[in-house]
Amino acid sequence: MLNAIMRLFALVAKEDFITKQEREHVQVFLSDHLSKRAMDSQLRLFDEFALEVSEKMGGKKEDDLIAQICSSINQEVAQKQKIVIVIELMSVILADGTITERERNLAQVICKEFNINSADLSLIEKYVLSETMDKADDQNILIISSQENNLSQSKYIQRVLHAHSIHHQKSKAHEGVCFGFLYASKKYALPVENPVST
Repeated sequence: MLNAIMRLFALVAKEDFITKQEREHVQVFLSDHLSKRAMDSQLRLFDEFALEVSEKMGGKKEDDLIAQICSSINQEVAQKQKIVIVIELMSVILADGTITERERNLAQVICKEFNINSADLSLIEKYVLSETMDKADDQNILIISSQENNLSQSKYIQRVLHAHSIHHQKSKAHEGVCFGFLYASKKYALPVENPVST
């Protein structure tokens, strides 16, 4: 399945040539999911696939190749995973900050094959292009941030920074036990033979 995803990445990134930003985004995607050795191998495959994609391939041939690739992916992944794949594809497409008409058409064809509607594709594009919370403000986007906001539509969860150190301070002050971000007061703590000092 990863080979099929690399083929899609190469297909959508190939306009005149793969930009440095597009290749770096593919590399980051791979490093998030694979070991260094596997990442290098898949990145080589991406480069090979990009060379295989003919600049003159277009229209029906591209659509047929996308249908074939998406068909193999459809057999292996759930709908939510397909959304993640499209988010990553849009991130590759938009890595250079622009989307050409060809790239937009390819994204639409891929979404059609994955049974993702055009409204969801527009939302994904908005999310990927958003450089600030204000630009991502949409009733269908959840934002989690430590920053204050003035969002009118998005759902928002404010993340507390330094929570780990705060919990460690409380565990000392209240004679409780702290495990990562979980804190239990002394009355709920189990006896520990060799307590670790924090």
